[in-house]
Amino acid sequence: MNFKKSFTVLIYSMSPIIFPINNPKQCIFSTGQVWDSVVDVNGISLGVSKSVFPKTPVLQKSLASYIEFHLKAFHSVATKFYEQAHENYYERPLKVPALFFGSKEDQISTPDVVEALMSIWSKEHGIPCEKRMWEDTQHVGHMRSHTEEYQKLLTGFLRQNVQVPVAQPIQEVYNGSTQAQILYSN
Repeated sequence: MNFKKSFTVLIYSMSPIIFPINNPKQCIFSTGQVWDSVVDVNGISLGVSKSVFPKTPVLQKSLASYIEFHLKAFHSVATKFYEQAHENYYERPLKVPALFFGSKEDQISTPDVVEALMSIWSKEHGIPCEKRMWEDTQHVGHMRSHTEEYQKLLTGFLRQNVQVPVAQPIQEVYNGSTQAQILYSN
C-alpha cells in the first residue's frame, strides 16, 4: 500500500511509526496521505464534551473538567504521548500530498484545527494540501453520509498521487460501527 489513511485515533497510535520515518533514506514508500476527522489533543476536552452533551452546558463543563483532570492525572502514562504525537504531526509530517476530510459541524475535529494544520504543512513544509469540509456530518461520519462523493474524492486523490493502480470503485468494509476501506490494485 502506498498511502496513509487515518481516522482520529490513528493520529496518536500511528504517530510513533509514521513521523519518525520521514527520512527519505529510510524505507518508507508513501506518496500520499488521507486524514479523516483530525483531532488535536489541545481541543479534545471541549470538543468531546460538546459532542456528548450538545445542549447541556453544565454537563459540557463537567465532562470537559473531567477530561482535563484525566489528561493531567495520566500525563506520564498517556498524555505525554498525545503531546508528542501533536508535535510530530505538526512539525514532522510526511512530505507527500495530503487530503483532509471534515465537517463544519464536527465539535471534535473542528475546521479551525484542519485549517491551521493545512496552513503549517503547506507554508512551512511545502506539502500540497486539499480538503473537503461538509456542512452537516458527524465526527468520522463523512464516508457513511456522503459515500459517492467521498469515494470519488478519495479515488481521484489516490489516482493523482499514488503510483499504483487503484481499482474502481473503492470497496467499503464495515465492521460493526467501525469503517475501513480496502483498496485493490489491478
